[in-house]
Amino acid sequence: MKGEHQQAGEVLRKIGLSQAEEHLAAIRNSVHLEIGQTSAPLFVRSLSKPISLAVAVAMFNQLGGINALWYYANTIFAMAGFSKDSSALQSVMLGVANLIATLVGMERNIFSSRMCWNCCCRSCRAWNTALS
Repeated sequence: MKGEHQQAGEVLRKIGLSQAEEHLAAIRNSVHLEIGQTSAPLFVRSLSKPISLAVAVAMFNQLGGINALWYYANTIFAMAGFSKDSSALQSVMLGVANLIATLVGMERNIFSSRMCWNCCCRSCRAWNTALS
C-alpha cells in the first residue's frame, strides 16, 4: 500500500459505496493479512510427477505440429480446392474430430490398465494424426 488512503476513499465514494470508510478498512486488513502469507513452493518432490506430466503434454502439443495445422487449416483446405466457407467448416469439423479423439482417448485411459495405457495412447495419437 502506498498510503493514499484519502484518494482510495474518494474513489470508493465515486463508485457509489455508501460505507466507503468501512470498505477501505476491510481492504487494509486484507492487505495486511496477505503480507504475512507465503505461497506454497511449486518445485517440491510431491509435485514433481504432475508437473513433469504437464510439461510433457505441453511439449507434445508443440512438437507434434498440431498448432501449425490449426493455424494454417483454412489455407490448407482452400489450397485443396474447398471454398472459403467450406474450408472454415472443415476446420470446425477437424476440431470436433480432435475433441472426440481426445475424449475417447481419455475414456480408454481411465478404464484401461496401466499395461494397456501405452497402447491406447499410441492408437489414439495415430488415429488423431490420421484424421489431421
